[in-house]
Amino acid sequence: SNKPVTINFKKQLMDFLHIALPDSHYSKFILINEEVLKKTPYKIKIQIFRIIQESITNIIKHTSAKEIKISIDEEMGNLKLIILENGSSDLVSMIIPNNYEKKLKTINARVKELSGKININSSKNSGTELVVLIPIDSIKTPS
Repeated sequence: SNKPVTINFKKQLMDFLHIALPDSHYSKFILINEEVLKKTPYKIKIQIFRIIQESITNIIKHTSAKEIKISIDEEMGNLKLIILENGSSDLVSMIIPNNYEKKLKTINARVKELSGKININSSKNSGTELVVLIPIDSIKTPS
């Protein structure tokens, strides 16, 4: 069973967020659907973890965000990752192709590798929302 990995993933994620986003500077809202993680192959979990790390790094470097929401849930056979930050979005620059390409290149590559989709909604007033959908039902991990 996948159980130990699930617990491990959540614990490692929480540990990372605790260090990267200290409570003194950030409000964090984390929602993780454990059932989805149970179904998610290890290889995908690692990529999801890296996508979160890279996104958080971008948020810390490029925005004035003080509130960060992360959710991992399921939507129609996909693992759905949402990362939302309330920075007065300096990340709007992400929408401009050149910057967007640079800052999101690695995240894009990871999502593509997993046959996923990535979507960014950004506005000056409400910050930026990154939505990643990764198909999990269709994936058989190579044995």
